[in-house]
Amino acid sequence: MTDKSFKDWAAMSDKALAESIGTFVRHHRMEQNKTQDELQMQPASVDLP
Repeated sequence: MTDKSFKDWAAMSDKALAESIGTFVRHHRMEQNKTQDELQMQPASVDLP
């Protein structure tokens, strides 16, 4: 793993965790060219093994 992809999640503050998760979600939402409203209306899906 590179330093860029590895984060010590346990050492991060709640605010830093929320910002990291928000950045991740925003990035992937934008890659799908979807608005927040479109995601809100989409049913959640979970892939279980």
